[in-house]
Amino acid sequence: MLTPRIEILHSTEPAHWLRDRLAPWWRTEPLLTVGWLVPEGYDAYARIYHKAEIQAPDRGWQPVRWSDLARANNRTVHPEMTFREASGLERNEHRWGLQEPFPWMEDVECSALMNVLSQFTTTPERCYFAVWDGYGGIDELFGKLAGLAISRAKVQLSFRGPDYFLCRGPLEAVMDFQGSLGDGWWFGQAPDVWWPEDRAWCVASDIDVDVTCLAGSRGCIEAVLDTPELEALPTQLTHVVRG
Repeated sequence: MLTPRIEILHSTEPAHWLRDRLAPWWRTEPLLTVGWLVPEGYDAYARIYHKAEIQAPDRGWQPVRWSDLARANNRTVHPEMTFREASGLERNEHRWGLQEPFPWMEDVECSALMNVLSQFTTTPERCYFAVWDGYGGIDELFGKLAGLAISRAKVQLSFRGPDYFLCRGPLEAVMDFQGSLGDGWWFGQAPDVWWPEDRAWCVASDIDVDVTCLAGSRGCIEAVLDTPELEALPTQLTHVVRG
């Protein structure tokens, strides 16, 4: 167990359905598309933009929406916009007083998304969480806590090759990944991929991008788009998330 609510699975079979419904790497290379992150076959899709921050006059930090940055820089707001496009940054340029987004949702965003998604599944008590094995020390942590050979605990979700540990727990347990896991080990971010047992929706992010993608029903996507804590736009499987 990672926490009292999260169990590391010895079988990765519950994740196998994703492999046939994600766009293969050879079909999207060298671009990374929405369909590489979340599966086909859903009614609608959304892209959630991770929080950025700007420094306020009192030297504190406050969140800023990508769309506000885009308008301030006379850029068009559209589903495929990159953070550099929205903020007016040149390639490899960084700006003092602007904190660029992390590759994962922070706790406020994750909690808001979880609350919406709980209304659009019949199995909120049975959800799956996939965690990339490339985070520092996670091989040792998951292998030790699961009490099994590390290779047996991993699953590939696409042809690109990243391996993931698969966990199970109630939907609310997604927030447990934001804090201390086993042996006091700090993770501090949402899982890379998560979905309920009824597969009513699927959430995915990637260490190389600064957005989270969501697949679900039209009602689910509309509810996410209307959630004030989240900045989201409708998207399509063929839209690029990283060029």
